[in-house]
Amino acid sequence: MTDTATTAAHGAAIRAARESCSPPIRRGELAERLGIGHSTLAEMEGGKTRCPLSRAVAIAEYIGKRSGRPAWQVLLDIAYPAGGEA
Repeated sequence: MTDTATTAAHGAAIRAARESCSPPIRRGELAERLGIGHSTLAEMEGGKTRCPLSRAVAIAEYIGKRSGRPAWQVLLDIAYPAGGEA
């Protein structure tokens, strides 16, 4: 998998994890919680920019709390998206 495809797969996995919560976590809510801009999160989810590991951990922790899933499981879903590679 190319670097661009990997970045896009990770972004799609972040978006899928965010939207899988009940109720879904709004992009603005997650961006505010992370202390980043809405557009920065949109660029990560769209595969335009990489998601740093520290930010992926923070995303996994927040989504884990909201969804009731362990944060490590959410992080693995982001790091190893279905059908993709790390």
